[in-house]
Amino acid sequence: MQKQYKLAYLRYGVILPLLLSCPVLFAEEASEDVSSDTTMAVTVPAAADTAESGMDSSETGTATDALGSLSSMEAEPGGDSLIDTSTAVTDSSTLGFKQQPVAADTAVRSATPGDLQTDTAGLSNGIYFSAGIGWSLGGFELFSLWENSLPDSLSHLGLSDTSFIVPFDSTERDIEAADTALLSFSVKEAPVIYTMSFPAILSLVSIRDERKLSLSLSGSWMRKVFTGTVSAIGDTLGRKTDFKESVNVYAAMLSFQWGHTIPDEYFSIEGMERSFFTAGLDIAPLVAVRIRRSATSTGDTRFTAISRRISKPSVRFMRGGAAGIRLGISMLKRLNARSATDFGIWYSVLGYGYFLEDNNGVSLTDIDPTSRKENRPLFWVSNRLELSFALLRNVKR
Repeated sequence: MQKQYKLAYLRYGVILPLLLSCPVLFAEEASEDVSSDTTMAVTVPAAADTAESGMDSSETGTATDALGSLSSMEAEPGGDSLIDTSTAVTDSSTLGFKQQPVAADTAVRSATPGDLQTDTAGLSNGIYFSAGIGWSLGGFELFSLWENSLPDSLSHLGLSDTSFIVPFDSTERDIEAADTALLSFSVKEAPVIYTMSFPAILSLVSIRDERKLSLSLSGSWMRKVFTGTVSAIGDTLGRKTDFKESVNVYAAMLSFQWGHTIPDEYFSIEGMERSFFTAGLDIAPLVAVRIRRSATSTGDTRFTAISRRISKPSVRFMRGGAAGIRLGISMLKRLNARSATDFGIWYSVLGYGYFLEDNNGVSLTDIDPTSRKENRPLFWVSNRLELSFALLRNVKR
């Protein structure tokens, strides 16, 4: 009787409350079919229940057998098992507690907005002040005309090999070898082949979504130098006259440029934010040409006289103007909210003319005596390749 009482106690006092209190989980997957098998996992704290009930080992075994019989129950004849206790549940995910993913921007929303603001906007539209420098290389016909006028012999200097020779019967001083020796001319330094300039550029630039307008003022300087030597043949003392002639060209230029955005599919450079195809009009209201000739000698009578002869005229100054067009590409790179850099590649064509010297028109033969166009005014065309780099600063949005 006591054994039957204990068995009834196990069935109705332990097993039934245990089944009612166990969490039953149904795992539902959207991608699976509605008719897929659904299992429930049951965790049986057998050790804890056994300790509380004070049962002996035989009673525990009886409870285990009873639970095993329950696991073989079927919902319907021929159907799947409704309860499955073969799997022990140990992690929280099986119990139905899904860990919600933390949003990536949770930390950003919880922090102070002022500390997390970053400057990621594009180049702002507006008006910019620009300062930069350029590099220019190309033809400049004035230098070619000037080089044609440079001396290559004594006759071009108005001398001969016996110029300013000291007679043997001179009683002023003792006659030396250089006083009676024949003269010779040699080139010490020829003009460089390339014609380069480095213009300084100041600009006011207006930038909009698809266009760029700029008004620029630039100044440039170009220079070439020629040096030669007149010496006495066979003179061991090295007495001579050094001859130097230089030409300098100064220009102040105004340039108006219009640019339109180039779509990225046609032209783009990594790191550059915008690219513009640009066309411009250049006007140089002032172009000054200065030609200077000088000579220095060792100090004796003969070579002092030679230096005086070949250094005249010492300075020539001419002024004129120029105008032309340019085509190129301008590329902008943003530095910060108010600053940017501008890289430009240009091809320019300029015509120079209307030169005056002492209020008189200058002809080609005034620069190049070998020219056959005696009455033609001085005029030449320059075509050059130019590179520019500038820093832009926003002054108005």
